[in-house]
Amino acid sequence: MDRQRFRLGIVATAAWAGVSVPVRPGAQQLEDAIRSITVTESVVEITLFSSRGFPVRDQQEILRIGEHEFFHDRHGAGGDLHTLVYALTPGEFAETAPQDLVVVQYGRGGYADRREFGPLGTPR
Repeated sequence: MDRQRFRLGIVATAAWAGVSVPVRPGAQQLEDAIRSITVTESVVEITLFSSRGFPVRDQQEILRIGEHEFFHDRHGAGGDLHTLVYALTPGEFAETAPQDLVVVQYGRGGYADRREFGPLGTPR
């Protein structure tokens, strides 16, 4: 089982290696962006950034990638409210596709407050 996960990690790393792309000097900073996707043997961390921030509310932040839902893991280092970090298992990540839309929403249902980050495989 560990070898299988290790292979999945290597394949996922190779497939997603091009996700982080530096912003050229003078370019306008994006308001909502996928900052990084870090793949290890045991976890895939997806780090999202919003210049508007992710205020603490009475509803949980939910990460939607395509039709899959994942629950907020933590805010950024030192409690940075502009950053959310989600931890997925390699198996969960393998169920996603580069064209899947990445969205963070507060709570389930009508999606009144949702932020779109673009397709998973689109570097920003």
